[in-house]
Order: sequence, then C-alpha cells, then structure tokens
Amino acid sequence: MLLLVAGVTVLLVFASCAHKYHVLRDPARLQGFILSQDAQIFVAVADDGYFGETRYHNSGVTTTMAIVRAFSAYTRHLEAALEPVNLATAIERAKAGGYEYLVWPMILHWEDRASEWSGIPDRISLRVAIVDVSTGSLLDSTIISAESRVDGGLSTSPSDLPEDLLKRPLADYASQLFAREVAPSQPAPD
Repeated sequence: MLLLVAGVTVLLVFASCAHKYHVLRDPARLQGFILSQDAQIFVAVADDGYFGETRYHNSGVTTTMAIVRAFSAYTRHLEAALEPVNLATAIERAKAGGYEYLVWPMILHWEDRASEWSGIPDRISLRVAIVDVSTGSLLDSTIISAESRVDGGLSTSPSDLPEDLLKRPLADYASQLFAREVAPSQPAPD
C-alpha cells in the first residue's frame, strides 16, 4: 500500500509539472493559408521581452531562433535577420533578399521566475504574424502563450527558462502552417 501511495505521489508531481500552452490563430486568417515547403521565408528578430522594468536581453534573438528551428522541420528556404528592425525595414530587407514571406514575431510577455523555489511559473506570450512581402498584407496572425507548471514549489527543472516553453507550441504552429503541404522532414524539437 505504501508503494502504491508513493507511486501515485510521484505521478502527480510529474503530471502537475507539465508545461501548458495555447496556440490561438486568428480565425479570420485561417481560410486556406498554408505555407509551401518551397516558400522563401525571412524571419525578423523580435524586440527583447520585458516583465515590468526587467529587460530579458537576447530574448528576441532566442525567440527568432526558436521559430527558425520549428519551421526548418518543413522547409529549408528560410533565413533569420541579424537584429531587430521596424516592420517597414523588415519588409524591405525581405524583398531585397527575394523572400516571399516575412515572419514577424512580437514578444508580448516574458517572465522568468525562480519557479523551482518560488512556485511562481515562467510565462511567455508572443504574437507571430506572417506578411506577404510583395503586398505587405497580413496573411496569418497567431498568439502563442505558455507557462511552466509548478506545484508546491516544484518545477520540472531548475534550469527551465521561458524560451524552453516555446519549443512545443512553435512546433505545433509550424505543423498547422505546413499541414496540407508536407510532413516534417525531421522530428520537431522537444
């Protein structure tokens, strides 16, 4: 009986520590928009995220690289910018590079907590927009949000960072964007 109670306790601790996330695509933009594996894609660098007055340095670059990793499971025709710029400049650079689509990430919320001892989860939220480079039209808009699960001050890992929360929802988002076109060429990163 004691072994059964211990097993259930361990199972509950691990189940309660699973990250939770949401991928909310704009329903007005869902009417058949699918990216082709041959699409030429330019990914802009997001501005760094903030929580209150705290700036999370390089969170914009980290977010951009997470998007590149997720999309690279479906296409090899993508490149990331080197620095954050405004939308008009990003579109100009994408046009100059011969890209069809611009992926424009915006960090809405970035919260890194010492979850392993505080019991307060890490939280992240971002908007990912896809823009037609030739027309400047918004083709897709999605909000991705995630938070680490904590229970009783226990976290999945003391080294969890907000960017760790992006892997699964970005992989799911990429699979939706390329859904009818092609299966991933490699397993999506965990």
